[in-house]
Order: sequence, then C-alpha cells, then structure tokens
Amino acid sequence: MTKNGGNFMEKYIFDEGNGLWYELQRD
Repeated sequence: MTKNGGNFMEKYIFDEGNGLWYELQRD
C-alpha cells in the first residue's frame, strides 16, 4: 500500500465477499 491512503482508496475497491482488492478501471 502506498503512503497516500487517499489515492489508494480512490483507485481501489475492496470486495468483502471475496476478500480481494480490485483496481478501478478509469480511462
């Protein structure tokens, strides 16, 4: 995880069902 937690949370979303992090696809 990067030091900038804000950017991390904006770029990734946590799937509680699978316990995995997904990177948001933004074009």
